[in-house]
Order: sequence, then structure tokens, then C-alpha cells
Amino acid sequence: MSQTWMKLAVVGCATALALAMAEGVARWFESQPKVEKVHYLTAYDPELGWSKEANRRVENHTNEFDVVEETNSQGLRGPEIPFEKPEGVYRVLMLGDSFLEGYTVSFDDLVSEQLREFMQQGREETVEVINGGTAGYSTDQELLFYRRDGRRYHPDRTVLMFYVNDVWFNRSERYWRGSKPRFVLEAGELRLTNSPAPPPVEDEFAYAVSGGQGLARMVRQADARMGARSALYRLARMAATDSPFAKRWLIRAGLAEVPGEWKPWNAKPSQDLEEAWAVTEALLAQLRDEVEADGSTFTVFWVPSRAAVEPEDWQHTRRAYAMDGEDWDPAEDARMLERICRRQKLDCIVPLERFREAAANAEALYYREDAHWTPRGHALAAEVMAERLQAEE
Repeated sequence: MSQTWMKLAVVGCATALALAMAEGVARWFESQPKVEKVHYLTAYDPELGWSKEANRRVENHTNEFDVVEETNSQGLRGPEIPFEKPEGVYRVLMLGDSFLEGYTVSFDDLVSEQLREFMQQGREETVEVINGGTAGYSTDQELLFYRRDGRRYHPDRTVLMFYVNDVWFNRSERYWRGSKPRFVLEAGELRLTNSPAPPPVEDEFAYAVSGGQGLARMVRQADARMGARSALYRLARMAATDSPFAKRWLIRAGLAEVPGEWKPWNAKPSQDLEEAWAVTEALLAQLRDEVEADGSTFTVFWVPSRAAVEPEDWQHTRRAYAMDGEDWDPAEDARMLERICRRQKLDCIVPLERFREAAANAEALYYREDAHWTPRGHALAAEVMAERLQAEE
């Protein structure tokens, strides 16, 4: 064997040994207990995918907030409230996701509690506001939660908090938390599928093969195979995709897509997004019909994303995800929701200008790392909501 081939063999063996050792280190790293800054209260729920556990208490400590989050015997944040409504009580039921659950703020700072205080002013009857928010929920799960638990509170007013990522996940039976029920439209009617939701699968590789043709599909298939087999690959992939430059390059190369949760910001939707909006509209109309049949009044409150409120955040997001062209706008989902509300005759609150005005006055409405509302963000949302609800009484 020539010296050149011997050198190549030595280099190859050394490289293989180094990769094997690195793979071992990566697997050891993955096996170590993770230090969680935010402890979610949710657990598997076959009807809803997941739900908050009853009588739980967790402490969330991050660089931005220190919050104790507790649930009552019904799995909700707040005091015990019986399902039966006593005389002299005005009840508001709120449905939503993590913005409503509010794991970033204390109970007294929650939008639901602030709304209760606003609406209690000047009233003789007692106001109760029930926080039905659960992190990760979309409109479909909120409808199912209303059917199972929400309507049992006999609310006078039901408020649905709507966030941009609801649209995409309303057409999906998977979320990073696990499987979830999914409604599909058949001949204009909603049909529930993937119910009961399968239990979560431990250590499932999160990057499934989807879409793409030719080289792009081959790359995605290789990505899925490597991700399922190699801890070193998973670690390297995570580091690479956390880079805004890498995200942008992968999307422009056709090897990745803008995350589905942000696709409703596109004014020229794909067929998949059109289907997601159609299901979303049907879900909103169905929830309205069921709420009103139960004797409650229904209102939709659009939750502004940080990108829609803060121009600098939008420019950062736009660059990171290669949202090129004039078709992308972080308020496009609000405009689409308003069209739905007009068609379906839904009461709809879109507080975009109020949030933008407050942000322009240097009010800190969102956390920098977490991107959910600060106490001031919760307070502003409650203030806008109370003004509308009180004006309509």
C-alpha cells in the first residue's frame, strides 16, 4: 500500500473514531436530566390531546420572570368556581392558549383577573371570570374544551382569544406537545378525526418528512433518517437551525419552509393555508352557534403577535425566515379574521392600533426571550376587552 493510501486510511480511522466518541458524548448529553426554566402543567388527555392537571403547583424561574402557577381542582388557574352559577353573579368564560393561561405572570396580573377587576367597577352583581386557557391550544381544542367543561359554568359572555398560530394547527393533528384531535371539512360540515388522540411517543424525532420534490425531498428523507439514529446529528442540527442565517439559507434553498404557524401572514396563501383558514372559519362559526344556543354571548379577541406590534421584531423575523416580498405582513391574519367576522357576523375585537400605540410609547408589552405578554401586556388586553364588553351590555 502506498504511503498516500496509508495516510488516508489513518485519517479515515481517526475521523471514524472521533465521530464515534462524539456520538457517545452526544448520547450521554441527551440522557442527562434537562434543567427546565418553564414547567408546563399539561398532561396527556385523549379528548383534547393535552390539558392542565388539577391541583398542581409549579415555579417558573427565568431571566425575565419568576412566577408560581397553580391549578384548582378543575385544572384551571384561579379560585374554585362551582359549575352552577349562583344568582347575582355575572360570568365570563375565556378560551385560549398560552397568552390566556399566562405562565409568564402571576395570577393577579392575568388578563382574566384584570378583566374581572375592570368589569367589577360600578357593578352590584359579582363578576367572575373563568380562565380556560391552556398552552398550545388552537381553536379546535378550545371548541372541544367548551363542549366538555366550559359550557358547564353557564357563562353570560364567552370570549375566545385568537392567535396567529391557531390557523395552521387547526388543520393539523400534531403539535410539538403531541397528537391532538383534528376537525376536517366534508361538504361544509365539520367532522372530528384523530379522536381519541394517541398518547405521546417518547423520544420521537421532531422533524418529519413532509413536502418537497426531487433533491429537496431526498434531503428531507436523509434528515429524518439521520435525526432518528444519531444524537450527534440532532445536536448539530439544533445548533445550525437556531441560527437565523441557517434558517434563511435553508428556506431559500428549498430545503425548509417558513414555519406553518407564521404562514397566515402571507396575503397569497397556498392551498394548504386556504384549507386551514376554511376550517378555522367553520370552527369559529360552530363555537359561536353552540355558545349562543347555551344562552351566552360570543366575542373573538385577536391577540397581536410581537412581530405585528414592534417593527424591529418584524424585521428580525422577516430576515430569519426569508419572508421576502410584499406579500408578507404580520397583521394579515388580523385582516383575514376581520373578513371572517363580517361574513359570519361575529363580534370581533382587533386591538392592533392600541398595542402599536403603547409600544411606540416605550411600554414593555412583551418579554424579549419568551415573546408572551408582560403584566402590562395583560393589562392592556383586559382594558381593551372591558371597554368593548361594557359598551355592548
